Amino acid sequence: MKLGSIKHLFDICVYNWNKHWGDGLILVLLAVCILILLLRERKNKAAMLLLGYSLILAGLFFFPVSAGIIRKAIGKQVYWRVLWVVPLVPFIALGLSSAVMSGKWKWFRGILAAAATAAVIVTGENAFSVENFERLPNPEQVPEVVVSIDRQIRLRSGGEDVLAAADDYIASYLRVYDPSIKMIYGRIHNGAISHNAVWIYKYINTWPYTNYKRLRRRAKLEGLDYIIMREPSDEGKKILARGGFRQVSTEGDYAILENRRKRKSVTVQSD
Repeated sequence: MKLGSIKHLFDICVYNWNKHWGDGLILVLLAVCILILLLRERKNKAAMLLLGYSLILAGLFFFPVSAGIIRKAIGKQVYWRVLWVVPLVPFIALGLSSAVMSGKWKWFRGILAAAATAAVIVTGENAFSVENFERLPNPEQVPEVVVSIDRQIRLRSGGEDVLAAADDYIASYLRVYDPSIKMIYGRIHNGAISHNAVWIYKYINTWPYTNYKRLRRRAKLEGLDYIIMREPSDEGKKILARGGFRQVSTEGDYAILENRRKRKSVTVQSD
């Protein structure tokens, strides 16, 4: 395995790690609980087995060779699901229970139990937040970013059929919302119109580690009108622009890149 491939796989592992945990503070609570177990439960075989298992799992997750094998087995786009087997709940339960039982008096244990409960609430995520129950304003009930992307492409294409590629999230909505935008593949690149389209899917869906030079070459070969992906880096934009794909709009976290060498320039009036 080449050094560049090893680094690329490691970067993907780090990206999947961050994608799984998000911006929450649960990792801080997990680290605190592991520290408590190391300090207070070293003679507890169950706790030490849990720690040993987790260390092995972390090693397999981040080691490029094992990561490459696991990604091929379960699917490259869902590698982060390996982290589902992290014993998060047992760690937190054991750690906080140990901390609570360290109190000598019942009233003090009550205070520690209340503090532990508060820690779980603060570091966790509220499943009943307003955002999870928000009714979308469009009748098709698709995310607003999809509607905005479709609006921009329609304005620029004059309503003509166009050939486009997007990541899984946008493509799954856009190909149903507007049939005039012809996607070159379905979900997880099923039904791809060519082997070349499969490569385009892979490059778009590995953001932020996209190989922009290869994406540019494949997109030109496929004759794409538009690339819709999470906003490329400044260097990525320059690379794509040299192939004729220039960013014409930003909708949410997504950039719309138009093949200016294939399509005539259209003046778009804002609403």
